[in-house]
Amino acid sequence: MVSLIKNPINPYSFNDARVIPPTLPKVMSVVGTRPKARRLARSRLQFLAENGYQYDGSIFPSCTGPLARLYYFATSSLNREERDQRSNHYGSWKDAFRPLKPFFWKWDGSPDLLELPVTTCPIFRTPLHASYLQFLAKFSNFAAKTYFKCALTLCRMSGVASSFLLHPTDFLGAEDAPDLDFFPAMDQAADIKLERITTFLTDFSKRIDVLPMGEYAKRHHDLQPFRDRLWASHAISREHRRTNAKTGSCLPTQRRDKS
Repeated sequence: MVSLIKNPINPYSFNDARVIPPTLPKVMSVVGTRPKARRLARSRLQFLAENGYQYDGSIFPSCTGPLARLYYFATSSLNREERDQRSNHYGSWKDAFRPLKPFFWKWDGSPDLLELPVTTCPIFRTPLHASYLQFLAKFSNFAAKTYFKCALTLCRMSGVASSFLLHPTDFLGAEDAPDLDFFPAMDQAADIKLERITTFLTDFSKRIDVLPMGEYAKRHHDLQPFRDRLWASHAISREHRRTNAKTGSCLPTQRRDKS
């Protein structure tokens, strides 16, 4: 069992890692992780792969991540040092254009690690998590519900398996944590937000076969050998086509004679 330990000097650094002794009681198996504020680092990903983790959930493929960081800086009273510590919060501009579908990180000498991106709306790459819907519902419940249904439809049409990201603030109101008023929709009452989140989760469960992330990751891992064989076959076929084009042949590379 592996645990990532935050650096006490810089609480947003995950460079320090320790292995929990096997003598400690193990309540459940930890198979995946999603770091605070979606921080992506190659060294951390390799560490996870080498220590038996099945998946990572760091990628947030949307431009709203970096824009949210700018909004966070503009509406909070952080000093320069605190801003530097949070300079990679909510992902980078490069992350905004990474794949929407799950993919595998691959390195020489290390096991593959499955990446499960935070779901964003296909084509537009706008967020699909509860905090964004809560913020949109402040202005129009109808707009929030319509957007959610349209986004799930686009996901189904484009083959993107939807995950629904939840934050603690999605269940809290202004009366619960007044110091968090700079977070989206944290100026709303808790009972209003709970009613909304119930509606979203009910609609989501009607449209989606809901699974734990670990089970979803396991299905991808089970299919990986088949995908590798499929891509290898595709690469060989493409190489044969190149060879035939160079030699001027239009015949297939393998041909059975009729008996």
